[in-house]
Amino acid sequence: MSSALAANAAQVHAALKESSSEEETIKRLKRDLSASLIEVANGKAREAAETKAANQLRAQIEELYKRIDEEERHSLQQNARLNELLQERDKLQSSLQDLYTTQEQLQDRRAAAEEEAKKRERLERQLKQNKAHFEQQQQEIAKKQAELAQSEEQITALQQQLSVTQQQVQQEVQESQEIQRRIAGKRSGAEGKAGRARAHEI
Repeated sequence: MSSALAANAAQVHAALKESSSEEETIKRLKRDLSASLIEVANGKAREAAETKAANQLRAQIEELYKRIDEEERHSLQQNARLNELLQERDKLQSSLQDLYTTQEQLQDRRAAAEEEAKKRERLERQLKQNKAHFEQQQQEIAKKQAELAQSEEQITALQQQLSVTQQQVQQEVQESQEIQRRIAGKRSGAEGKAGRARAHEI
């Protein structure tokens, strides 16, 4: 635009020098100059509009860049937060797995403890039964010992009675034998006297 304006001005100046009487040429040149000025003005207006539009576009582009940067930062923040959440989830899952493992161990220990308690209860019942049986046997043994002692006492008493009876029987036998000897002696004496008497009579 500026070069065209300079060219037109040079033509006007040259034309004025060549012929000042050529009004028509001057008018034409003035019209051309006016047209050129109008075109320059229009060009400046368009340039200003284009500059404004360019500035607006530049501002929009800068705003878009800002928004992109913000979105990227936000995306990075979201990714960081996502990574934090994923790490937290992994930790929670690990903790949950540890809890499951601990729970299983506790269940196993509780089952073992319950089984041990049942064994102890069975053993305790068995011990009580054995103790009751032992006490019953002890009572029976004590009873039998008492009966045995009583029987031994009875046997001793019977043995004593038997000894006394045997002594009495022996004494009676001796007395009976003595009596029989006496009777036999008396018979012998009587028979001797009778024989002597018969012999004397003869």
